[in-house]
Amino acid sequence: MLFADPDAKLWEWRNMHALAAADLTRERERYKQALARDDLLPKTSSRLRAGLAAKTEWQKGVDELLAPLLDVPVGSVDALRLIAGKSSANQTLFGYVTNVFRDWGWPETTENADALRLVLEAWRATR
Repeated sequence: MLFADPDAKLWEWRNMHALAAADLTRERERYKQALARDDLLPKTSSRLRAGLAAKTEWQKGVDELLAPLLDVPVGSVDALRLIAGKSSANQTLFGYVTNVFRDWGWPETTENADALRLVLEAWRATR
């Protein structure tokens, strides 16, 4: 068994998804509000449109990924935030997203390439 209490872990992931979805929805609304302004520079408008599209795709991808876990409602977002704030394990669904971008998305970092080079050197030395 992967978890001592699979039902509790499922409940935890459903709750993390509900909180993350609420956050992404709120962020998308802020982008929409910013885009409604009539004093935006073209580059600002373009950046905001790209950000809105990215947040929309991100939420769609997370929803699709976690769809098998989401067939039962979890409660109100306000109640979930209250519970999450009191929890000793205060992990969020996107808690490591900066690490993912840093390691795999931002071209100026070489951390993964450096690590791969070291692993390959060590592996070759054992052959």
